[in-house]
Amino acid sequence: MAQRFIRHEIGSQQEAIAALIASDDPWLRSCGAYAVGSLGILALEAELTRCLDDPDPLLREIARAARLRLQQADAKA
Repeated sequence: MAQRFIRHEIGSQQEAIAALIASDDPWLRSCGAYAVGSLGILALEAELTRCLDDPDPLLREIARAARLRLQQADAKA
């Protein structure tokens, strides 16, 4: 799906989510942030943290919740 919207070659799930977060579209960035938290992709935590300062309130809230999920998953590990 990311490949269709972003229009560039996607090689892995992590690349697809990173492409969504890097998108200019707030909705796609929100979807990417949600996926980071849901899938526990710690490698994209820095991108998620940048979303916490985004002007879009929905993206900020999704990023906050996703970061909390990452922290909880990291604590269990």
